[in-house]
Amino acid sequence: AFATANLHYENEPDGDGGSAVQLYAKECSKLLLEVLKRGPGKNSDKEAVISDDAAVPRESVFDISKGQRAFIEAEEAHELLSPLKEPGNSFTKICFSNRSFGEGAAEVAKPIL
Repeated sequence: AFATANLHYENEPDGDGGSAVQLYAKECSKLLLEVLKRGPGKNSDKEAVISDDAAVPRESVFDISKGQRAFIEAEEAHELLSPLKEPGNSFTKICFSNRSFGEGAAEVAKPIL
C-alpha cells in the first residue's frame, strides 16, 4: 500500500500529497479485506500473511498528460494506450490532459475506453 501511494505521490505534479494519503488508505483497506476474507491460517499467530499482490506496487492512474501539448494520431494511440489493454491492469483513473486525439486516434481509444 505504501509503495503504491508513494509512486502516486512522486508522479503527482504540484500535489500536496492528499490524494496519495487517500490512495494509501484505500490500498490498506483492500489488503485488510483480503486477510479477513481468507480467515486465520494454520500459522496465523506465528507468521505474518503477505498477499502475493502486496509486494508489487500497482498503478491506479494512467496519465499521458506529461510534456508539451500534443496531437495524437492512430499509430501513437496504439502505443500510448497499450497498457490499458493489458489484462489485469489496475487503472482506476485516466488523465489525457494536454493531448488532443485525431479521428484515427479516437477510433483506437473507443474500444479501449
